[in-house]
Amino acid sequence: MDCDKELFDRLIDTLKEASRKENAVRFAIGYCYDEGPEYNIKKALHFADAQMYKDKAEYYKNNPVLDRRSR
Repeated sequence: MDCDKELFDRLIDTLKEASRKENAVRFAIGYCYDEGPEYNIKKALHFADAQMYKDKAEYYKNNPVLDRRSR
């Protein structure tokens, strides 16, 4: 599937919206879009992993009562 940056961003936004619906399964999202000639899968995975933890931190910041990590 060919996917430009604009489509990629729309797909990520759609996924995030789906996870915010009431009674939805909650999950953190990590992602990376790169169309450069020097694409490096290790760097992309590292960036996506960092994005996932950032997303998770934001979720718990907005929903502290659901944070089971500090119990």
